[in-house]
Amino acid sequence: MTSALDHLKGKYVLVVEDEFLIAETTCMDLENAGAVVVGPVPTVARALSLLQSRQVDAALLDIKLNEETSISIVNELQRRSIPYLFVSNISPAELPPRFRDYLVGKPANMVQIATSLFEKN
Repeated sequence: MTSALDHLKGKYVLVVEDEFLIAETTCMDLENAGAVVVGPVPTVARALSLLQSRQVDAALLDIKLNEETSISIVNELQRRSIPYLFVSNISPAELPPRFRDYLVGKPANMVQIATSLFEKN
């Protein structure tokens, strides 16, 4: 029997998070689920750079990154048909309607993330 976490095994997952402890915890959880972590990175520029230079199969993004948002990263992910989720504590009402189905609240567990990433996208 397969579990939702099997979806993460061997997948290269970009982590975009500006809070160090959350980024580290997310990375450890992804690695424990068998994913290969790309990053973590705290800025839009660094995330876009990784998208140009590294394999990325999926992405987990905080929506608010200090003074910027991760929307431009999502635009590039969508252009490349790469599944993504926002992992954030913001209210769905704060997101444009087209992104509301891609929001998972913090703290999110890996089963919830794996299910949402690979069944919604």
